[in-house]
Amino acid sequence: LASRRHRLAVLAVDPSSHRSGGSVLGDKTRMPQLSANPAAFIRPSPAQGVLGGVARRTEDVALLCESGGYDRVVVETVGVGQSEVVVAGLVDMFVLLVPPGAGDGLQGIKRGIMELADLVVVTKCDGALKPVAKAAAQDIRAALSVLRPRDAAWAPRVITSSMHDPGSAAAVADVIEEFRATMGRAGALRARRAEQAVSRVWEHARADVLHRLGGMPGVQALIGELAASAAAGSMPYSRAGSLVGAAVLAPD
Repeated sequence: LASRRHRLAVLAVDPSSHRSGGSVLGDKTRMPQLSANPAAFIRPSPAQGVLGGVARRTEDVALLCESGGYDRVVVETVGVGQSEVVVAGLVDMFVLLVPPGAGDGLQGIKRGIMELADLVVVTKCDGALKPVAKAAAQDIRAALSVLRPRDAAWAPRVITSSMHDPGSAAAVADVIEEFRATMGRAGALRARRAEQAVSRVWEHARADVLHRLGGMPGVQALIGELAASAAAGSMPYSRAGSLVGAAVLAPD
């Protein structure tokens, strides 16, 4: 993308240690050529326990990059698999990278992440793994054929790629550009962003409400009492949670 006269921003999210909270943040080290490209910007960020494969402020940084003139923004998630669906609500196009031998199409459907993908790239299609990668791509195509596409304007694609074949990277870039053109003409990108904006506001509102709830007088004690009752079998946990909400929202 950077070689096609685009200004490229890469927002790479690294996993954080559950014990220390630290992250390696070595993304610039593994992208030496891109790091030296004056048209590219790489920003590693720690996940810091946020689920979904992204950091909490990733969408804000993406908007800032767009405002700064970067017309292509890539969000690279932590890479832990099936839980990484949050990023689909942050980006125009969701690209899923799958190593060969990661499981057949039916397992992909069960993971749930496959049905959100606009493009699936089967990696490591070279050497002894080449026939395995091609077979995996065929399995995924068969699986996607029975799923309803996210948008009527675009049918998800499945391609193979190899780091040893520069042409395969160009093929991925070609599909990305085709997606933008097709979805843009249909007005689907604008509609997707509007839907995502509502979802993200709700997400941050929930996080803020939970934060404020934890600081309200008496809430911790109430939760402790209800948790003890639920643990003793006196009520289900769902009921205990409902009682907390009822107590907080009850009129004075």
